[in-house]
Amino acid sequence: MILIVLSAAVIFGLAERVPEDYRIAITRVSLLSEINKPEEDPRRDFATLVSEFSEKIGKGEPVWFTITADEVNLSLASMDEIASYYPTSRPIRPSPILQRAGFTGPVVAMDDGILTLMAWSTKYNKVISVDVNFVFEGAGRVRMQIIALRIGLVPVPKFFLKKVITHLRERICRLMERFKQAQGNYETDVKGIVKLLQTLVDMLDGKPVRTEIKWKLGAAKHIMIDAIKITDGVMKLHFCPTR
Repeated sequence: MILIVLSAAVIFGLAERVPEDYRIAITRVSLLSEINKPEEDPRRDFATLVSEFSEKIGKGEPVWFTITADEVNLSLASMDEIASYYPTSRPIRPSPILQRAGFTGPVVAMDDGILTLMAWSTKYNKVISVDVNFVFEGAGRVRMQIIALRIGLVPVPKFFLKKVITHLRERICRLMERFKQAQGNYETDVKGIVKLLQTLVDMLDGKPVRTEIKWKLGAAKHIMIDAIKITDGVMKLHFCPTR
């Protein structure tokens, strides 16, 4: 009995702990935000990143595009401001949508082929972390593998992981239905969101998804992602023209 109590206490303590990757990411976002000059605008920084990508893609040649965990995390911290930068017929604020799903403070970490997605769960009052990698199956088709899920520092058993994925999938499907109902009034803006949510559902189901997209900013280009490399704090995506 004493052993069971001690084991439970250890597990509870580990679940309460904040993962080092999450603590470092949040701290770096805070420090980088303070370092930025007052006149700097996260919307403009994001627009610059998109512009640089468009310039590379516009050459019509295969290209590696690099994005850092810091850049992703700064964008996530300013996602409402960034969303407001782009004109839509219906204002879209990602933070309230994420909060309704039960999460705040999303950040990522990157290392050794693994992308770690982390967020604070308002339901459990703990940090939820999920490790994923990407496996390419032929040209322009990729499957996302969920390697591990943790609550605090406690690994979640596989049987429970499947329940969590099912729950998350159901939440996304309900959200997708809400957007579909709004398509009549906001078809242009909402269609892309519905497509993105459907892709996320397919990835959660472990299905390969196509990576071909039509990049409409600048000169329209049909491109696909055919390789992803993840190292310490850096993700490189290889884009290749398809037409």
